[in-house]
Amino acid sequence: MNSAEPAGRNVPDDNSSGQRFVTFDIGKNYYCLPADDVSEISHPLPITKLPRVSTQIAGIAPLRGEILAVVDLRQLLGEERSAPTSKTKFVVLGSSGPECQIALPVDRIRDVAVIAPESVSDPKEGQVLVAGVAKTTSRTLNILDTGRIRVAFAEQKV
Repeated sequence: MNSAEPAGRNVPDDNSSGQRFVTFDIGKNYYCLPADDVSEISHPLPITKLPRVSTQIAGIAPLRGEILAVVDLRQLLGEERSAPTSKTKFVVLGSSGPECQIALPVDRIRDVAVIAPESVSDPKEGQVLVAGVAKTTSRTLNILDTGRIRVAFAEQKV
């Protein structure tokens, strides 16, 4: 994972078992994405709104010569709206082919956590973007499914 700034403090060593996840806050909840799916974390970018698109698409933003689709993950997850703060960041999902890169505004980046598969349980019913829930000693993390986020974006017919 390349980043515009350090993504976290709890980066595991090679002896850790489990998958690495980038953890972040949206509203009062904790979420995470597989670190392998995150290409970078950036400061908020200027967003150009697009006419006649779903409100779940915040717009497009430039990043080093590339155009990113900015998806309102907060709205997709049903979280309350809030104004950006000094801790707001963009989590940029990498692409492996013709699909465009997606930027997800989040309230705050937490760290990189290692989650063992046996600590993951099924999400609550109706949480379409959540692949599982992991309980750690300090918090409960909603593990987001990158593929489902991409499908939700594609269904917006942008």
